[in-house]
This record gives sequence, structure tokens and C-alpha cells, in this order.
Amino acid sequence: MSFADTIIRTFRDHADPEQAAEMSAYMKDNFPFFGIPMPLRTALTKACLLEHGKPSSFRTEVAKLWAVPQRECHYVACALLIKYAKQLKPADLPVIESMITSNSWWDTVDMLSSKIAAAIVRADPGLRTSIASKWIEDDNFWLQRSAILLQLHYKLDTDPELLFRCIMRRADSTEFFVRKGAGWALREYSKIDPKIVRTFIDAHYDELSSLTVREGSRYC
Repeated sequence: MSFADTIIRTFRDHADPEQAAEMSAYMKDNFPFFGIPMPLRTALTKACLLEHGKPSSFRTEVAKLWAVPQRECHYVACALLIKYAKQLKPADLPVIESMITSNSWWDTVDMLSSKIAAAIVRADPGLRTSIASKWIEDDNFWLQRSAILLQLHYKLDTDPELLFRCIMRRADSTEFFVRKGAGWALREYSKIDPKIVRTFIDAHYDELSSLTVREGSRYC
């Protein structure tokens, strides 16, 4: 039995229908759940990893988990990608992109963009620019959000011009998750360089949404 099969079986054995209904409602009923809260899910996942050891092909396990409807399996798929992020390569980016645009909601999209895709492109500024530019031009607003959040945790490695360019490309978006993502990205970078973020917000105050301005101005 594969790691993914063990996870699915274990989660089914620990399913809580009442909790599942509450968790699904919190996520706007976009996904079914087994009803396993995060602490238990983390403990069960660790136990399965100890039982199996490192999966022979974590990419195969991720694909199996992503194909399961229940949301907890998607979380484990993302956790596997984060765990083995150093082994990911640029060739994995199309798969990451397809995951961003399927089973899409902020909880997995944000991990896939700011922790997983980000780990692949961080050391290659050219690739970083290429991916951010590609995603920000896509019609899918989750990819637009992902382009903006790609550098969320880069701190001093952030390319502010790329960040600002992505934000301005979608400054006219009416999509909440794009506006919120832009504000979040600005807020995080303002912890590193509050002056440049303040200057950017002031220069584009009339073009940015009030949500983006409010979120982005918290620390500057």
C-alpha cells in the first residue's frame, strides 16, 4: 500500500461527519472534508510517514492525494511538496500551476505559490520574473494572486520592482482575493523596506483598491 493510500485509509478511519460539515461550511462548501482538525491531521500524517519512510516518488503520492475530493488530502499533498521542496525543479512548475488552478481556494493556493513555487524560482531571478509575468497575465485570478504572492517570504531577496509591477498590472481587478493578496504582499515587504512601500502606495493611491491600501499600509 502506498503512502497516499495509507493516508486516505487512515483519514477515513478517523472521519468525523459532524466536524466535516463544519469544516466544509467554513470553506464555503467548496470541498468535502473527512472532518479531521489540523492537530490530528498532522499527527496522523507524521505517523504514516514514519510507517512508510520517504515515499519512493513523492510526486506520484502528491498526484494521488490531489485527486481525492476530501480537502485534508490536498493539505497533505501540499505538505509533501513543502517537505521535499529542495528536490523540486523548474520542470515541476507546470504541475504546480495546474494544482493552483484546480481544487482552488486560498488555503492551498497560498501554499503552492508562496512556499512551493517560490522555493523553485528563488535562486533564479530570470525564472522568477518569467513565472510571475506569465501568471499575472493569465485570466485565472488564482494565478494572478499567486504571481503577487510568489515573493511573499523572500524578505531581503524580494525584487520590489517585480512585486510592484505585478500589483499594478491587476490594480483594476475587482476580485477580492487579488486585492487582498496585493495588500498582504505589500504589508509583508513593508516590514523590510517601509519607505519604498509607502512611496509606492502614495504614488498609486488612486489606482489601488481601498482594501489593498488598507492592508498594505499597516506597517508603513
